[in-house]
Formats: sequence, C-alpha cells, structure tokens
Amino acid sequence: MDLPSLAEELGLEVADVRRLVLTFAEATEGDLMRLELAFTDRDVEQLRRTAHHIKGAASNLEFTEIAAAALAIEDKARSGILEDPANSIARIRGELNSIRIQLHNGE
Repeated sequence: MDLPSLAEELGLEVADVRRLVLTFAEATEGDLMRLELAFTDRDVEQLRRTAHHIKGAASNLEFTEIAAAALAIEDKARSGILEDPANSIARIRGELNSIRIQLHNGE
C-alpha cells in the first residue's frame, strides 16, 4: 500500500488517508460479521447489500483483492445463490490484517 500516492490521488494528507484506511478496516470487520449473520439467516439480499458496500469502499481505496472477494459474494447473491461466504470472508480478513501490519510498520 502506497499511502503517499493514495493520498495524492484522493487529494488528502497522508495522515488523513491513514485514518481513513483504519476506519475502513474497522467498518469492514463489522460488515464481515453482517455477512456471516446474513448467511446464517439465509438472507440473500442482506448478503448482496453488505458485499456491495464492502466492494465499493474497497474500490475507492484501491484495495482490489478485497473488492474482488466482495464482488464474488455480491454476484452470487444477486443471482439468488445462497453460498457460504467463508472463503471470501477469510480472503478479506487476510487483506485487512496485511493492511493493518503495513500501517503499523509505517508503510
């Protein structure tokens, strides 16, 4: 993750982008819990909406792996397919952990 380049693209200071990314990570953790609950509740529409939200936020911050994993969930749900999102959720959590490590290490 190249914070200075992302900051320049977004027209923000690096410190602001760092806070934005941390907020994204925290919010996405909540969204992942909503995905798990939606699957348990067999709520395909909630799966779609939540995955769409993650995809959009991740795309705005150029987190392509997270966006792709969320899109996989969204596409299935949009087609009415109730599929366990555990693999995609694990991918997203892995990416979030990587992002947090990069932020912690000052990258």
